[in-house]
Amino acid sequence: MNFKPLELDFSVIRDLRKRSGLTLNEVSDRSGISAAGLSRIERNQTTLELNTLYRLARALGLSGTDLLGLAESC
Repeated sequence: MNFKPLELDFSVIRDLRKRSGLTLNEVSDRSGISAAGLSRIERNQTTLELNTLYRLARALGLSGTDLLGLAESC
């Protein structure tokens, strides 16, 4: 049985952040992830560890499951 890798688009984080009126620095402060790292995540230039996903989700007022679902549906 062959499994296709799950393709995730974390540019949804930028959309959520902007809709909430938050800057990169504000989400960085809330999540403990550097602004540069957050920018790379928003541009899909890095992979996320599960812990990072949950920290970002909490910073945006979401559950990790919800954020993952949004990234998957993009």
